[in-house]
Amino acid sequence: MSTSTDPLAHPAAGIGPAAGDENLKKNKKGKKKAKKNKEDHASEQRSPAAPRPGMRGFAGRGGGRAGYVEAPPEWRGTTVQVCGLWPFGAGSGTPMVGVPLGRELMGGTTLCCDPISWFQRAGLIHNPSVLVLGKPGLGKSTLIRRMVVGLTGYGVFPMVLGDLKPDYVDLIRALGGQIIKLGRGLGSLNVLDPGRRPPPRPSCPATRAPSWRPTRTAGG
Repeated sequence: MSTSTDPLAHPAAGIGPAAGDENLKKNKKGKKKAKKNKEDHASEQRSPAAPRPGMRGFAGRGGGRAGYVEAPPEWRGTTVQVCGLWPFGAGSGTPMVGVPLGRELMGGTTLCCDPISWFQRAGLIHNPSVLVLGKPGLGKSTLIRRMVVGLTGYGVFPMVLGDLKPDYVDLIRALGGQIIKLGRGLGSLNVLDPGRRPPPRPSCPATRAPSWRPTRTAGG
């Protein structure tokens, strides 16, 4: 007994080539439709994604976008005081040696500068001198006065020779210095006069001969 597997032998059973292709197409369409319905149902259940702002805020009218982002405030402190803020602390880009003069315009860091400190302590310049140039009224004298006050605190003895305006008389007087007015009928200055000398130091005691004597060991 044998059975035939040829689909052409049973045309009435509906298993011919045409019927098989149609069934396969229907199955594919049904699967696609079920998948689409499932995705639509899932998308309906999901909430829409909230829009995220950019680095400067939401774009568009009423979004609050900032055209200019201001620099955050900065404070200066030692490593002992701000050690708990690590790693949010940042070092200064300018040298912290010298008289504090203000803040740097680009980064806002503290700027310290004076010719004596930069020459002796920091070694940044090869000559302890400074030349200040600028238009009238922009603070050249104020800058020098600031350096004079700071250097006085460091132990530097300031001398202002030829204060014509004057710009430094009140400052020297406030620091306890001496004001000498030169002119006809005012006063004179002898450049060869050494001035008051400090009291002589006590002489050193005479050196004594050493109390020890060299000894000779046995066999030496």
